[in-house]
Amino acid sequence: MNLEEILSQPNGSIEAISVNLDATPFKEKYDIIVKLLGKLSKTGSITIIGLDVYSFAKAIMYGSSSLEEFNNILFNVKSMDSLDNIKRFLLQNNFKTESCKRDNGHYVCCARAINV
Repeated sequence: MNLEEILSQPNGSIEAISVNLDATPFKEKYDIIVKLLGKLSKTGSITIIGLDVYSFAKAIMYGSSSLEEFNNILFNVKSMDSLDNIKRFLLQNNFKTESCKRDNGHYVCCARAINV
């Protein structure tokens, strides 16, 4: 399902969500994550994927891509973030991360609701 389809589902109805938020403007990103968390069932899990700002900065520093490739990335990606910010935000919203890693310039963070 794409983001619009997920957001149209009733709250508490989805068992697993996997979403890449690179195309989401940064100002809206955390509001959308809160909405996505509401769509999960009590035992549901969420996987959030996005371009890792630290990996991108490191790639620029080491010149691992051409200037044209970096410009293309900046043109297409509306929201870069860090793994730590995502983990912190999920924890603040009562979600415990099950796995978080950097993979090929992206962060991949999987979390599940903390049973309260």
